[in-house]
Amino acid sequence: MKRVVKAAFFPLVAALLIAAGYGWGRHSFRLFFGGAKAYGTITALLKYYDAQAVLIVAIDQEVVCTRTSGVQLQGRMHNGRLTAVTVISNGQATAVRLADAPAHVLQSAATELCTTDANGVKRFLMRQSVPSSTDRMQTIVRTETVQVIPGVQGTLRAISASNDIVLALATDAGTFTRASAYPIVTTMTFTLQTNATRYVRTQNGAARPPPAFQDFFLFERDYRYSFRPLFSFAVSGAWYTVLADVGRRMTPPGAYPPFAPVCLAYDPRNPQDALLTPDFAAFKTMTFLQRFNATTEAVFIRWLYPFLFFSIGGVMALVALLLASLVLAPGVRHPGHAATASPP
Repeated sequence: MKRVVKAAFFPLVAALLIAAGYGWGRHSFRLFFGGAKAYGTITALLKYYDAQAVLIVAIDQEVVCTRTSGVQLQGRMHNGRLTAVTVISNGQATAVRLADAPAHVLQSAATELCTTDANGVKRFLMRQSVPSSTDRMQTIVRTETVQVIPGVQGTLRAISASNDIVLALATDAGTFTRASAYPIVTTMTFTLQTNATRYVRTQNGAARPPPAFQDFFLFERDYRYSFRPLFSFAVSGAWYTVLADVGRRMTPPGAYPPFAPVCLAYDPRNPQDALLTPDFAAFKTMTFLQRFNATTEAVFIRWLYPFLFFSIGGVMALVALLLASLVLAPGVRHPGHAATASPP
């Protein structure tokens, strides 16, 4: 009896794990391999804190870099797009033409500073500061204005949107509309001379001291915060907005930046049945190491649990095959005691 139990244990566990992996990833596998592909946009972001959430519907970011000489570089972004770069010298403001190739360095600097967290801002400032230079970068002031619909709770039932603009969410706890949105403004000032960082935050116009673990609204440092994107896409002129099934826990916002383009797969018979997928076509333009890292990250975000179940189940299946081979074809058990031929 014990031999039967031992022989059946590994095949049974392997079958259960593989079945669990298939069941977990069946829906995403069906859409990814059999559905239609399209590109869309992250149009909003649910930011959870325990049982409640706020819906981020718009983001404006501004950064001002000041050198010792007083020359300033200003950059502005709206919903993930760089809208203006301005250089101020001797009181004169000069707008940088974003279409000009020579402005690429300034555009990259403004975009990096608008979208990175506090540590990234510090690294940028250290990179740009040459000790022997008399016109060093002195301060960086970054302001982030986020429009949020507050108090979202309950299970999502429906999304009201106009093209790619989210207007309201309906849950089993009520309806939360864009009309109730208010701004949360966070300003960070970093000074190189004192290596000090100062934060100021207002919520709907009222001052709100930021806790020590957070710098910007999108870069919280508390494990109770999590993010889940809403994405919109068009099929034959009709727009669809879907709450993504990834990102609910421990997924940084950088995985799906707000208002960034994304790759998705959907059911052609029911486009509302859609999910975010890795953009493997975009990975082909990367270097080998970048492509490897991006593919690994994308696969783990999308299919972490099926991958774990399949991997462990596969190992258990190999162990089961090995044990079965030992039972069915045991071979010579004691080669040292093999019979020897009798002398003539």
